[in-house]
Amino acid sequence: MTNGDRYVGSFVGGQIMGSGEYFWANGSVYKGQFVDGHREGQGYYRSTINEQYIGTFKKDRKNGFGEFRWASGNCYKGSFVNDIREGYGEVYWADGSYYKGEWKNGIQNGIGEQYVPGKQCLRGIFENNNFIKEDLLSWKEACKKYPQINNAVVKPPVKHRKTNSKKLP
Repeated sequence: MTNGDRYVGSFVGGQIMGSGEYFWANGSVYKGQFVDGHREGQGYYRSTINEQYIGTFKKDRKNGFGEFRWASGNCYKGSFVNDIREGYGEVYWADGSYYKGEWKNGIQNGIGEQYVPGKQCLRGIFENNNFIKEDLLSWKEACKKYPQINNAVVKPPVKHRKTNSKKLP
């Protein structure tokens, strides 16, 4: 391509279509499905600053379920609508903290649970990323709607570490 980007994959009628890999000149990469030249369906994206997303795309945007990882090790798993966290989602911070619950317009808004190591677990109503009040009745209803919210197993982000391994003879 004349802009320095590179595409390896299927074309239909001169359009990028089907499975393929797109490499931007700036170093970003997308591997997955395309429809009419747009990222569409399942795919994997990695930015130049090592932010990563694996999940569903629609017209080049995160839409549906996906997992987004920041270079810091923080991770969001949940629903997206037009690149914005929306509906149910879980965010895990590298320090072991987490939030599981509802998101509106990219922020914690609705029923949720927040845990910070060494502090009390908060369950109830969140607005604009802030815990407003405990509401165990609404939280129990949310647990029925989103069974994963009541999952006691917390999986913090995986930290990669270097090892000094030697090949065995």
